[in-house]
Amino acid sequence: MNLDGRLVVTGDDLGLVKAIDVGNGRVVFQARISSGDARRKVAVTHLRPRGASDKIVVCTADGAVHQLHNFQDAATVCGNLEGGTVGIGELDEQRALLCSPAGELHFLQEENLIPSSMTVGNNTQCMQTSHGEGILAVAGKEKELELWDLQHEKSTFR
Repeated sequence: MNLDGRLVVTGDDLGLVKAIDVGNGRVVFQARISSGDARRKVAVTHLRPRGASDKIVVCTADGAVHQLHNFQDAATVCGNLEGGTVGIGELDEQRALLCSPAGELHFLQEENLIPSSMTVGNNTQCMQTSHGEGILAVAGKEKELELWDLQHEKSTFR
């Protein structure tokens, strides 16, 4: 696939994920994420490319975490976060970080969703990571902005 570096990836409320080459305005890849229950609609809530690879992490409203490979393979289900996800952050080329509304953190490494012993508190509604620096920012309903040092597993700002 010859892309000029301007690729946009979108997902919709029916589980359709598309990669669009902005340079020529063409859809270069599309896949439908499914839940295993054909009657159940699976809305895409978050998605994020993984580093320089052709992998895309896709989270759906039912809490499932999927990974698309090489803009051609079907999604693999890596696991499920109870209550869904509030965001996906990239820690480095090997690992992504996901957070649930209950503040539970999970690392996505290769095809494995690995629970962390660290939690960042209930009512989390959004999260963001600083690539390569190991800092996590979270906030939510009745929850002020809080910064976490992931290496030392402690809050550094409230």
